[in-house]
Amino acid sequence: MFFLHRVDSCIKIILDATNYFATRCQKTDLYCAIIKALEKSKILLKNEDLSITEVALECGFNSGSYYAELFKKYNGCTPRNFRKYKK
Repeated sequence: MFFLHRVDSCIKIILDATNYFATRCQKTDLYCAIIKALEKSKILLKNEDLSITEVALECGFNSGSYYAELFKKYNGCTPRNFRKYKK
């Protein structure tokens, strides 16, 4: 009986560790995808024919405001200011 309890404990530890690492990898993948999209947007912002919303949608963001929020967190300025000063 003691042996089965230890096996159950080991299985629980392994499952907890697996869930932890799976969650971390998913967050890391999402983070990398967002950074890649933000970097792509910096290139597209140089084209002033595209609106900032069009840039956001082209890079896979669902809204211009969410894109602007993430852009500012990552780059320290808004997409509009980036476009204005980083030509």
